[in-house]
Amino acid sequence: RTLVISWSRPYPDAATLSTRDRELPPLPRHILGAALERDSNDQFGAEPFWTREFVGAGPFKMDKWEPGSFIEGVPFAGHVRGRPKIERMKLVFLSDADTALSNMLAGEVHLAADTVLRLEQVAILNREWGPRNLGEVLQHPNQWRAAFFQFRPDVVGNKALQDVRVRQALAYSVDRNAINEALYSGQGIFSDSMIAPTSEYGPAVQATATSYPYDPQRAEQAMAQAGYSKVGGFFTSPTEGRPQFEVKTNAAADNESELSILASGWRTVGFDMQQAVLPAAQAQDNQLRATYPGLYVNNTNLGDAALLGEASSAIPRAENRWTGANRGGWSNSDYDRIVAQYNTTLDRTQRTQQAAEMVRIFTADVGAITLFMRTQPWAHVAGLTGMAVVAPESTMTWDIANWEFR
Repeated sequence: RTLVISWSRPYPDAATLSTRDRELPPLPRHILGAALERDSNDQFGAEPFWTREFVGAGPFKMDKWEPGSFIEGVPFAGHVRGRPKIERMKLVFLSDADTALSNMLAGEVHLAADTVLRLEQVAILNREWGPRNLGEVLQHPNQWRAAFFQFRPDVVGNKALQDVRVRQALAYSVDRNAINEALYSGQGIFSDSMIAPTSEYGPAVQATATSYPYDPQRAEQAMAQAGYSKVGGFFTSPTEGRPQFEVKTNAAADNESELSILASGWRTVGFDMQQAVLPAAQAQDNQLRATYPGLYVNNTNLGDAALLGEASSAIPRAENRWTGANRGGWSNSDYDRIVAQYNTTLDRTQRTQQAAEMVRIFTADVGAITLFMRTQPWAHVAGLTGMAVVAPESTMTWDIANWEFR
């Protein structure tokens, strides 16, 4: 069969049948056509095709499914990359990290993926497995963690944050190594922007990104250029007084520990920082997430999606129901112009250059302080072979048909 899709303008992702936030797989009309015409969106999404009766083109096909418990798959002999080498796969749903760890150590589970394992469980696995070569933990970068500034004049709590020299000083005052070692067992991958060094754009972007290594002396120099000197251990302006900034994060043990380290480091350099935590019950309130007065430490998409998420069109506003990734309201006309070009450019070399230029603009203006790339642990026993860390743009299971279990 031939599927024909006509695009209204040049679209660089057309060849992958995907947009940046959802997939566009061709669907079987003879199975779903009548339901699509007849049902509401909710009813259509509840069709058995999407669950027990799903037919895909992946390396495994479903053999048994117990909702909320497990799914069992068997090889699909007609897979485009050949028949899988693993004869049966059982996907077990575990929500408790300690339970997952116990199963891994006992050999009852052979691969832990997604976010089931926390850093403390990963550390235990490495300690138990390492000396005896019983398994391996691979770290796949999948999130950009940064401290995002508030740029909107009607929202920002202290206008000093609108001075790029103050933002530079704050960036030079962050000891990322200390945070990474104290909280993430050194597993965070350092980057100067939302593009991971191992990504497709990594080498080009590293050449254009402005780096802000931990350097309190350079922070003091930047503040001096902005008209601030230290009085009583804190930066103070003869006209504006001592600026006070709020730094906020979402409620979670590791987030709050990180917040304390960040705020303490800033105070040591000379910034009057106040800590705030957004309760879990409010974390889904888009308006609250977008109207913080100072800095917000958060995870978001990395790579291509993060680049586009900093466009002015992605700023949450009342008129768009506070949707959009650019919660701090950073805006730059040159950046927006390149985003428009990037969205219609087909040549890969040109797109790489455009991505590098976007990163140059964003980092030079200190649109955010990049902390590091958070990683997703993929822990597997030694008997499971064939896995390897892939670029952030890819998925760890892309070649699962070639994996073997002995």
